[in-house]
Amino acid sequence: MPQIVAALVSGFSGSIGQMAQVGGNLIKGLWQGISDAGAWLWSKISGFFGGVVSRIKDFFGIHSPSALFAGLGENMAAGLGAGFGNEMNRVAADMQNAVPTSFDMNAQSSAANGSSGSGFGTSITQNISVVTPKALSEKELAREFKNLSRKLALEL
Repeated sequence: MPQIVAALVSGFSGSIGQMAQVGGNLIKGLWQGISDAGAWLWSKISGFFGGVVSRIKDFFGIHSPSALFAGLGENMAAGLGAGFGNEMNRVAADMQNAVPTSFDMNAQSSAANGSSGSGFGTSITQNISVVTPKALSEKELAREFKNLSRKLALEL
C-alpha cells in the first residue's frame, strides 16, 4: 500500500503543471463558451426587437420617424388652433352678452319735464382708456385724448 500511495503522489506531483494547464484551458474554454452564448443571445434579442419595430412601422405606414412626428406636430397645431378659435368665439359671445343693451331713459325725461333737476338737459360721462405699448408723457396723453375725441365726434 505505501508503494501505491508513493506511486500516486509521484505521478501527481510530476503532472501538477499539466493539471494546472488543463484547468486553465478548461476555464478559458468555459469563458469563451459564455462569451459566444452572450453574443448569440444578444443577436437573437436585437433581431427580435428590430423585427418587431419594423413590423409595427410597416403596419402603421411609418417610413421615417421624423415624418411621423412632423405629422403629429401638424395635427397638434391644427387641434390647438381649432380649440383656440372655438374658445375665442365663446369668449366673444360672453363679452357681447355682458354689455348692457337697455338703458333707463326715465331720468332724462323726468329732468326734461321739470320734475327733478335743473331741467336744462342731461349730461353724459364718458370714460376713455388709452392703452399703449409705452408710457406716454402728459403732453402725449393729452394729444391722444384730443385725437380720440375728434374721432368720436366725427363718427357721431
